[in-house]
Amino acid sequence: MPKAARIGGKAHVNTAGKVVEVKSAQECSCQHGRQKIFRCTEFSEEDRQQLLAEYYVSGDYNRQRDFILNHTVLTNAVSKDTGRRKQRHIQCLLPLNGVRN
Repeated sequence: MPKAARIGGKAHVNTAGKVVEVKSAQECSCQHGRQKIFRCTEFSEEDRQQLLAEYYVSGDYNRQRDFILNHTVLTNAVSKDTGRRKQRHIQCLLPLNGVRN
């Protein structure tokens, strides 16, 4: 039962004996200045709660990994410095109003 509670995002007691609270969406308090790539302000508190609920609803580790894989894109880019070294970039595309952003 404790493992199912942990995977489901529910309150549980961890292996150190400490009580872990229910997982909830945290308020966005980031300050990115001129960087607009994070687009934190586009997601309302309800949107964050909805995404968290979608992630934890299955209560299955494999389904949660599938959720992450379905909402990320891995791209390979050649470095401009050497021209030979590849760099991997992971882009997270979370759904907002039914559209992946």
